[in-house]
Amino acid sequence: AGAVQNLESQLKSQDEYSLEEEQEKLEQKMMEKKQSEEAIEFLNHKIQANEAALDGVRKNFTLYSQTEEEYKWKNSLYETACGRISGKSKMKLETFVQASYFERIIRFASIRFMKMSCGQYEFLRKAENLSDSKGLELEVRDHWGGSCRDAKTLSGGEQFLASLSLALGLSDAIQSWAGGIHLDSMFIDEGFGSLSSDVLKTAVDTLTSVSSGNKLVGIISHVEELRQRIDRQVVVSKTKSGGSSVSISV
Repeated sequence: AGAVQNLESQLKSQDEYSLEEEQEKLEQKMMEKKQSEEAIEFLNHKIQANEAALDGVRKNFTLYSQTEEEYKWKNSLYETACGRISGKSKMKLETFVQASYFERIIRFASIRFMKMSCGQYEFLRKAENLSDSKGLELEVRDHWGGSCRDAKTLSGGEQFLASLSLALGLSDAIQSWAGGIHLDSMFIDEGFGSLSSDVLKTAVDTLTSVSSGNKLVGIISHVEELRQRIDRQVVVSKTKSGGSSVSISV
């Protein structure tokens, strides 16, 4: 009986519980739990999205690094082709290619010019400065005077021989590049009237040697001395009616 009384006394000292209140508390906790779960799910989605974005950034960074390396060598190639490399000649790629062909033409032309000038003149491509973008300037080496000078300083007759040498040198170079293809014809218009008799003889002898093979060399000129030295001629003469007549001498 004492134990029962003791228990009853303890029960009386406890606060009374309302089932409805406890139910409300439970529902509140359940709602808070649901909100927490939704927040966790939202954060998980954010984490996944951020991880995907980070993976994309890493891939893009790798691609960027590769693109940057590709840009560096392509830009270096572009700057080289445009002649913009510091400390180097400012020559563009197209001019560089032309200069390389020009060098070969000059070598062939120099053989002709040395022979026509009795060993006095040789062609040279003028060395370009670092700030020079041309690279196709021509000068001559005077072996008799022991100096190099601009081709423009040659006399009228010498300039004609230089032009003739370049024309023949171009022909020789083209035939060497083309794998044996021959240029069978060459026509020279005027220029002989300003030549001295010695230079004229040299020019005609050179053209005669060129035409001694299977190549046709045609000379268009009014110089009487040439008429006396050329056997086969096409003579164009004025008529009184204002027209022209053509005669062929073989």
